[in-house]
Amino acid sequence: MPVNTLTADQTDKTFETNADAKQHYFHSETVNAATGDWLIIPSGIGDVCLSVAPSSGSARVEWTQAPVADLETGSPQARPWVAGDVSVFTSAVMASVVTAVRCVSTGPTEFSVSA
Repeated sequence: MPVNTLTADQTDKTFETNADAKQHYFHSETVNAATGDWLIIPSGIGDVCLSVAPSSGSARVEWTQAPVADLETGSPQARPWVAGDVSVFTSAVMASVVTAVRCVSTGPTEFSVSA
């Protein structure tokens, strides 16, 4: 099972000139009537903002607290986010205790994660 990792937003340079600023992270992808790949949330980055914007059909975010090894072998237990399946733009903040998130959609959906 493919697994990706949330990476630093390379266009954000604020933290280079401001000692009090933190590095930002960003991921965006289109999931088209599929179950997307797991996106590992690195430890220590704090809460994450998740959003889905289905252009048709519905979508939801799933999360897991399973160990990374379970993600790599394809056996994590997935849980749906509180909003459930949605058919319009929806966003939520999720606590940093999740290991990974993914998007499940029935049509073209923009999925974004930022921290």
